[in-house]
Amino acid sequence: MKTVRQDAWTLEDDHVLVEVILRHIRTSSTQLAAFEEAGTKLGRTRAACGFRWNAVLRKDYIAQLEIAKAERRAKREEQPQREFSVEFGALGDTQEDPTDLTWGRVLTFLKSRRDEEATLRKQAKHVERLQRENRNLQAENLRLESELSVIRGDYLALVQIMERARKQMLQPEPSREERPTQTFKMDENGNLERL
Repeated sequence: MKTVRQDAWTLEDDHVLVEVILRHIRTSSTQLAAFEEAGTKLGRTRAACGFRWNAVLRKDYIAQLEIAKAERRAKREEQPQREFSVEFGALGDTQEDPTDLTWGRVLTFLKSRRDEEATLRKQAKHVERLQRENRNLQAENLRLESELSVIRGDYLALVQIMERARKQMLQPEPSREERPTQTFKMDENGNLERL
C-alpha cells in the first residue's frame, strides 16, 4: 500500500507555483523572487518550491515558459530604457513598486553608478590638468609682467635721454661773446693743444 505524504504537492499547488513563476518571468523578475512568493502563498519554503519547479514541473511547461520569455522581450523592446533614480531609490517614470527590487534593476543601477564614477574620474583628471595649466600660465604671467616693468623702465630712461638730446639740439648756439675764448686742437699724437 502506498502512503501519501500529508504535505504532498497537489495539482492546485502546482498550478499556483507555475502561475507565479510565469508571471515573474513575464515581468523580468527573478525565479528566486517567484519561489519566495510561491512559498509564502503555499506555506512552503522557497527551496521546496524551487526543487518542485526544476525537478518536476519545468519540463511540462516548456511552451508556456517560452511564451512568457517572448512576452518579456516584447515588453523590453517597446518600453524605453529607464534609469535608476538615486534620489528616490526607484526607477524613473514607472508605476511599479519602488521597493520591489529585482536583479535587473540592481544591475542597471550599479552599471549607471559605474559609468557615473568613470565620468567623474575623467572630469577630475581634466580639472587637475586645467589647474596645472592655470598655475603654469600664472607663473608665465608673473615673469612677463616683471619683464614688462623692466622694459617700461628702460623705455622711460631712453625717452628722457632723447628729450635731453632734443633740448640740447634746439638750444640756440651761443654767441661769440658767450663762447669760451679758449680753443683746443688735437695734435698728431692725440694730445690737446691750446690755441
